[in-house]
Amino acid sequence: MGRGKNKSSINTQLLHDFSLECDDIKRGCDWMTFVSRHTNNLRVLCPCFNKIVNDTNSDSINIPWDELENCPFESVSIERKISTRDKEYFDIHVAYEWESIHIMQFWFYRDGKEWEKIMSDFKIYWQCWRLQSILNNKFLISLFVPSLLSWWLESNIKDMNMEEDSDEFLVLRSFCTYYLTRFDFRIDFFHPDRNLIDIPKYSKLCTSKRRHWNVPFDNFVPSRDIPKDYFDRSKTRDYTWYTVWKKSDKYAYIRFYQKQVDIFRKSEKSLYYDYIKYNGSVRRLEFQFGTRFTTSGEYRYDFEDTFGLLGDSLWFVKKVYEYLGISEKTSPFSRFYEYWGIPFEEKSQFSKQIMLGQFASYCDKLNKAWINYHIAADAVLMLKKWYTQDDINKSRLEYLDDKDKKDKINKAFWLDN
Repeated sequence: MGRGKNKSSINTQLLHDFSLECDDIKRGCDWMTFVSRHTNNLRVLCPCFNKIVNDTNSDSINIPWDELENCPFESVSIERKISTRDKEYFDIHVAYEWESIHIMQFWFYRDGKEWEKIMSDFKIYWQCWRLQSILNNKFLISLFVPSLLSWWLESNIKDMNMEEDSDEFLVLRSFCTYYLTRFDFRIDFFHPDRNLIDIPKYSKLCTSKRRHWNVPFDNFVPSRDIPKDYFDRSKTRDYTWYTVWKKSDKYAYIRFYQKQVDIFRKSEKSLYYDYIKYNGSVRRLEFQFGTRFTTSGEYRYDFEDTFGLLGDSLWFVKKVYEYLGISEKTSPFSRFYEYWGIPFEEKSQFSKQIMLGQFASYCDKLNKAWINYHIAADAVLMLKKWYTQDDINKSRLEYLDDKDKKDKINKAFWLDN
């Protein structure tokens, strides 16, 4: 890792020195916002939005997983939240591991925001990026979004051989008017010292005089949901947020905080189980790049420019790396990794009830249809989860050999049902 062009703002050598002390470093995008000043036509052209208004009696619609490309989830739901004379927005949720996860949001404005003249925008939330990471390329945002917007159309909008008056072409042309206005880049440091409290050198991370530090966690009282071993009451600085610059500058806003504590505070355990099970301290350094950074120069990064062809690389990330002085080839940063799923016995009682109830219901339906549900389950696992028959047999044998686990699951099943 070397120094970037902006030597007077970021001391990248300190990032490199601290990374060498860590067991692992995970980095990547954590948020994107795209806006369009020219059109809100996606609202009318895309069936995933217009069908809610025209073809249903509710404010939501569910899309089966097999009707979308690159969709490893049980289903996708779109919900219309606000509809006024001036604006409306749609929430996108996916069902993953029996939980509904909010991944995106699309806003449409009738006449544009008066102060910005924006016709439409859409946000890709951190949950979406986390799912892309833990699913290790089995889910790619760059393929999922075009597939969602072109759902129910005759062809996919990635097909470039389209008539200029076709719906697919109009969707593609409208989608190309969106450009990037916010990009969050995070670096998670897995340090072996659980009691890691003070990192004095981080006060020198930003050499700019325009520095604003605050400590909103100083008076934070641990709740019953946070394990006591994450806290040392005599060392409250362990939970401090450090911030550099201001969001209103719309260039770069920096946050540095204890991610494990943040996970418990926001009830994010289901997506960050590997973080809270790590026996050390996880510190997150997050850069929020605003419009002055994303639109600097004459060029505007649209969706394809930002993700790169086929989603194999984030083209815009190269600009971020240059600013931070990070070398993608030589820096000790990981990108994708194997996710630690939450074991059944550690899930909440509500999640257990949902899982076991659905399992019993599915088995009953298959049994009434004279279908062996063991064979049906194997087929679904191989089709949807990319498991082989050997993987399934091995898992089944491990379950049968583990008497404690078998007894816990059986007991939970009979108590809940």
